[in-house]
Amino acid sequence: MPSKKCNSIIHLNTPDDFPNWDFTLQVHLQSKQLHEIVYGTKSQLAGPATLKQVKAFEEKQREAMDIIVGSISAKQIPHICNLPLDPALAYKCLVEVNSTSGINAQSELWDHFHTLCLTSTTSMHDHIGLFCDITDCLDHEFKDKPSDAQFILTLLCSLPNDVIWSQFRQSIDGDIEHDNKEHIVCCCIAQYNSLKQTKKNTTSPDSIKQEESDTPVNSTMISKLIALLSSHSIKGKHATSAYQKGSKILITCYRCSGCGHYKSQCLMDPEDEHGAHAAVTDDDSANYAF
Repeated sequence: MPSKKCNSIIHLNTPDDFPNWDFTLQVHLQSKQLHEIVYGTKSQLAGPATLKQVKAFEEKQREAMDIIVGSISAKQIPHICNLPLDPALAYKCLVEVNSTSGINAQSELWDHFHTLCLTSTTSMHDHIGLFCDITDCLDHEFKDKPSDAQFILTLLCSLPNDVIWSQFRQSIDGDIEHDNKEHIVCCCIAQYNSLKQTKKNTTSPDSIKQEESDTPVNSTMISKLIALLSSHSIKGKHATSAYQKGSKILITCYRCSGCGHYKSQCLMDPEDEHGAHAAVTDDDSANYAF
């Protein structure tokens, strides 16, 4: 619907603008002989009408609607965008939304909906939850639920304006399901969790050590650790059992410091020996494998 901004009409942006907007709108419509089309006295054709009369009436409706659209802000458009081409109905809806004697809370909800921003202190789940709460309230209280397209666009605009999230928004533009509300919500959560994990992986070593020291050790972790150590202890072509029968003493070669064989079984060239020694330990003693 093409529209031009009407400079002679006070722009309707918030409910505070409504009284001045309403007055200047009436004056402008009267100058265009469209006042009765919008304010209801001639909002419908009375009685049988010729085709010429119908076309003339519809032309006046389009002109009046164009004036109304040109005198309101982008935040007001969602209130009337799904209505039929009826300036009287559009005006009535704007009155209900913006007049102090009507539903001022409705406009406040829309303002809140459009100004939500994801912050470092809010999780993505909570952030999306706020959008859903406001959407449900607008639907249940005022029958003015945002469309899926509005929800998606506003949600994406509420994300941080940095390089990573800007690239994410670009990827959504090329997504085959870019108009699927549930899909976009899942993508936002997945991206948030991915960034959170990346941040966790780049935490300082001291922080990682602290986290590890705070992590409880359970039987599953111990089993995995034992299995991992066992797999390492038997590696090598010439490895034998790492544990002696009965005493389970770990054998370490005195020559190469390798595990699982004695010095006499070592294939390392004696000339390469650098004084390495093999410690064979149990609970009470230390032995050496020669």
